[in-house]
Amino acid sequence: MVIRAGRLRHEVIIQEVTQTRDTSGSVTESWSTTDTVRAEIKPIKGSASERLIHDQVLSVGTHIVTIRYQGDVTPKHRILWGSRIFDINDVRDEYEKNRTMELICTEKVS
Repeated sequence: MVIRAGRLRHEVIIQEVTQTRDTSGSVTESWSTTDTVRAEIKPIKGSASERLIHDQVLSVGTHIVTIRYQGDVTPKHRILWGSRIFDINDVRDEYEKNRTMELICTEKVS
């Protein structure tokens, strides 16, 4: 399936985390931009940000972000869209054809 450019109306930033340890042993995380891409962002209808299953709290996606295929995007990355931050929970190669990716994300709420 070819993704129509009109669907990708949002410009998003893909970032990856870098962890550094200082001399006292404290770990500091910093985020750096790896790419800026066009995306479609859709809320997942009827979802909650967390669900309780078998006495464990599981994170559930709040949005699906569709982008052109980027083989190096993983759940270790995050998406910035304006002032909004989306943690990537899962990455799916839509139709297994290396053309588009669905990123199942959870929006961080401050």
